Amino acid sequence: SSEILKPWIDGAAVQKWREEDSEQSIILFPKGWTNERFGVVVEDEAKQALAQQFPAIWAHLEPQEESLRRRTDQGLFWWELRSCAYYDSLKRPKIIYRDIAAAPTFFLDKHSKINDTTSYFLPTSEPFLLGLLNSDLLWFSLLSQTTKARGGYYRFKAQYIEPLPIPDATSAQKAALGALAEAAQTAAEKRYKLQQSITRRIPDLATDPATAKLSTKLKEWWKLPDFAAFQKEVKKTLKAEIPLKDRNDWEDLIKEKRDQINALTAEIAQAENAINAQVYELFDLTPDEIELLEANV
Repeated sequence: SSEILKPWIDGAAVQKWREEDSEQSIILFPKGWTNERFGVVVEDEAKQALAQQFPAIWAHLEPQEESLRRRTDQGLFWWELRSCAYYDSLKRPKIIYRDIAAAPTFFLDKHSKINDTTSYFLPTSEPFLLGLLNSDLLWFSLLSQTTKARGGYYRFKAQYIEPLPIPDATSAQKAALGALAEAAQTAAEKRYKLQQSITRRIPDLATDPATAKLSTKLKEWWKLPDFAAFQKEVKKTLKAEIPLKDRNDWEDLIKEKRDQINALTAEIAQAENAINAQVYELFDLTPDEIELLEANV
């Protein structure tokens, strides 16, 4: 039921300008939900009501009762969560970003996702702010404040995000930068769908598609130099050959999708360059300052 099952996103799915596909959901019973739904009830009555009205969800929860009772963040019943001041904010469009990343990962969540503790969110859907946060200048500013984690990653805790400078901007300037941010996100989302349109079909070439595991090169098939390299990687990873009768179709499809992906990549780069130029102007950077900044991001 959409009343209880809510779309869920973890930090690994959060990318710059977009999110990766995720079919995950979270079972969400906020504190007080049970009594609001069924009237004031004791636990046994509440269990019976849940089992009757939401049998699949209850069948998932019931075997985990013992461990769920040990939680310290319970609501009025062991299946409920504690009170949360920002449940309403999660229901609205918002900017989500990773807690640890090697580059900006801000994107506008339009689907009321609930994000886990490996990502954070800002309770705003302002495209101007989205563009600003993904700009080189604010990334440069963040690098001067945040701590570096292992492997070249940086932490995005609130204490590092809150001090980031927000320039004064006119309504026209905000609209222009926001339009570029929206264009970048739209192109990034289209590009991801094109990439996945091939990636999800590659396992079909294996003897057992259900158990097939793709190599990094196959997951990023658009980076392979040509169709021969794709064939070679399929043979190496999946121990399979592309049937002769299907090779032309595969080759044509890959070329078509790769060309579209490259065009969208160019669109994103163009939008990002325009965003950076506008942000530099908002902060009155000189050419020398811009050169210094770009040499250090």
